[in-house]
Amino acid sequence: MDTFFFDEHGLKQIKLAKAICAACPVQEECLDFAVRNLEIGIWGGTTTKERKKMRANHLKETRIHKGLKRITESFGNPQKTATPKKTST
Repeated sequence: MDTFFFDEHGLKQIKLAKAICAACPVQEECLDFAVRNLEIGIWGGTTTKERKKMRANHLKETRIHKGLKRITESFGNPQKTATPKKTST
């Protein structure tokens, strides 16, 4: 158990834990759980610091995406073009 929960300055332990995770069939699920629950230690082949960066990048991308969506919506949908109305002569 100490392999996965340790002082993150222990490079040998980090490498060993990541090697174990690399061969694990539930690595993605483990990583997802750790990210969602703010776990500490090696989970899904990542350190606590690596997951913190992943969350920060994800939040930044989400904010950018939402901002762009709001801007696009405020100008209307560029895909839709108005058809000119026929005038009677």
